[in-house]
Amino acid sequence: MEMHFCRQCKQTLPFLNDIEFDIIAPLLPPPSNPALSAQESQLHEKIPLDIFERITGLRLDKPSDIHHHRLKHYNGQCGRCHRLLPRIATVRNLQRQGQQRKLGKLRQLTQLRAIRDMRPPQ
Repeated sequence: MEMHFCRQCKQTLPFLNDIEFDIIAPLLPPPSNPALSAQESQLHEKIPLDIFERITGLRLDKPSDIHHHRLKHYNGQCGRCHRLLPRIATVRNLQRQGQQRKLGKLRQLTQLRAIRDMRPPQ
């Protein structure tokens, strides 16, 4: 478990590693099951939240929050703000963080490849 800022919840919360998530994953309720009664569906939602609370010390509101508090869904930390980066770090994400230096290098590489491809074959 590691503490990180969650962009969806807008606060610093615990994020689960793979071992911790594997403990909770089999207990997560299916998206919707009309065969379950109201009491059974509440119980199916309560159990993973209770286990998450025992592991982290924090109570979440709904089981779907457990999915986006998993470290596997992120690709390390931003070098500038130290927040978790989504799995796919795009140019747009880099622009949002103001990392113009990385964008400049990306543009240079793109321009060099374009020039290389324009050369006549020898």
